[in-house]
Amino acid sequence: MSPANTQKLISACPILFAQTNHFECSDGWFNLLYSLSSNIEHAIKQMPTEMQEQIHAVQVKSKYGGLRFYMNHTTPWIDGAIDLAEDLSNNVCEVCGNYGGHKNLDNWIVTLCDRHHNQELKRRKKK
Repeated sequence: MSPANTQKLISACPILFAQTNHFECSDGWFNLLYSLSSNIEHAIKQMPTEMQEQIHAVQVKSKYGGLRFYMNHTTPWIDGAIDLAEDLSNNVCEVCGNYGGHKNLDNWIVTLCDRHHNQELKRRKKK
């Protein structure tokens, strides 16, 4: 994710991202991540102070064309929010955030819209 979008997420959710400052995914998922993170941050702020300091994101990445959002501790509500965002990511282009689907690029599964998939195929043919 771009440094600017990374900073926006960290600034908006300082409790959630107190231990994490790196996102291994593209900017197309920024809105999805921002919504998920803001909701989790709000849920954490509703917890007792001593619990707030113990809950944080561990890793955020793309794997098999989908978002993976790992935390050190969760609640059933947070688990549900993460599951929803991970499911939604399977239909959101990793590059632009528009509707997309899973595509195979040299045995790597990615989630791209048709436009970005075609651009990537053309770019790889030029090599």
